[in-house]
Amino acid sequence: MSEQPVKNAVPPKDQFNGLSEADREQLVAAIEQTAPDLFVRPFASAVAQRAGADAKFVEELCFFLAEWFALLSENPREYLERIVEFLAVPGGEPGKADESDTLRSQWRRVMQADATLGVTLKAFDVLRRQANAYQKAVTTTEIRPVYLTDPTKAPKHAIVLHQLHVTYHTEYGTQTAHIAIDGPSVVALMGVLERALTKEQTLIEQRAYDFLGKPQHAKR
Repeated sequence: MSEQPVKNAVPPKDQFNGLSEADREQLVAAIEQTAPDLFVRPFASAVAQRAGADAKFVEELCFFLAEWFALLSENPREYLERIVEFLAVPGGEPGKADESDTLRSQWRRVMQADATLGVTLKAFDVLRRQANAYQKAVTTTEIRPVYLTDPTKAPKHAIVLHQLHVTYHTEYGTQTAHIAIDGPSVVALMGVLERALTKEQTLIEQRAYDFLGKPQHAKR
């Protein structure tokens, strides 16, 4: 969930408008036809491969459109044409009538690609809105000697402890929680996580939804 847009000196809107009509058409068609994904980067890569376009540019374009899709969701009827009009101005200057009509049509199709690009952007936004988004976990294993009453006498007994370091992202940045855990607790935690995977699989098998990021979705 640490996916970030790639930066480019030229705004993605202007890059898109600067493409030839044929290249724009290929890109728009690819956006319309590529199945949605859980993350923007693999979706953008699939679109780029289908359209024969630069993957970094497509990724940046997708991230650029995220806020426009969010605005469009508030009131599609009122905002669609206003968004299209803004996006279809190449380089900030009005173009020829025919060129502008074509650009408007292509941008309109992009902004109406709700089932592909729109779903991808909304799914990624749902992930980012979580209060504490998991990033990674590592463990440190330690031996703790158990001393006798007289600390000068060498201890003969010890216990094994594990430090579980869980790193997660919050609205204030990245934070790490440190949790002491012993062997039986590790087994119990594994059981809890395995149960979570079992519940997830149960939901997937109901086939009520097309779950993003899952194997059966990728095969479609």
